[in-house]
Amino acid sequence: MDLVQAIAAGMKDSVSPCALTTASFFTFALLIFGKTRYAVATFGGYFLAGCFVFNLAILFGWTDFFLGTFRAQNILRAVQPFLGYVLIILGGVHLYDWWNLKVGQGNRRAVIPYLSQPEHRGNMFKLFAVVSGMALTVVQSIWPPDYSLVTLFYHSILPGKFLTAVIGMAVYTFFLMLPMMFVFGFFHAAAQNNSLGMILNKQTAMIKIVLAGFFVSLGIGLIQMFS
Repeated sequence: MDLVQAIAAGMKDSVSPCALTTASFFTFALLIFGKTRYAVATFGGYFLAGCFVFNLAILFGWTDFFLGTFRAQNILRAVQPFLGYVLIILGGVHLYDWWNLKVGQGNRRAVIPYLSQPEHRGNMFKLFAVVSGMALTVVQSIWPPDYSLVTLFYHSILPGKFLTAVIGMAVYTFFLMLPMMFVFGFFHAAAQNNSLGMILNKQTAMIKIVLAGFFVSLGIGLIQMFS
């Protein structure tokens, strides 16, 4: 029963504004850094690993000393409208790229992918991905998790129930991260499948305008919700 609750809670929270914000930044990061199969697998894999582990740490209260001392989540809750403006700016970046593609200036882009260059794909690249995932997990944690997780949390302090609680929290976190899993799977498939990559390249302008609309809409929603 706990696993069923964990799955249902994870799927419900995966479409929260904060979870979609995290998935949006992850999408934008892969658009910048995911130029090759290696880059997609490395950045995406380490980013998701950082998100998964740090989310478990937050759920079990292992980060309460740091986050509580510096009131990180309260501060982020207050600056959430600012993140909305950042999303609108990212939408503007895609709109700018879409316009350049439409007028035949596809070589002009608003963002220069510095870290996507081969010489920057070492341990620092992996560390950057992990830290990015951990940082965005804190942003995602602003949205309160489903109330049913209280049962799993209390199981973690009962004798003989800790492993059950860990499994339940891990299942919840997995389903919470489903939007990012889908994004990662899409980019990884595109990097491996040449025909899919060619189709996507031909539809770059459409993808840009769709992402622009999504980022701007989500940004406006965050501003209205947290202002």
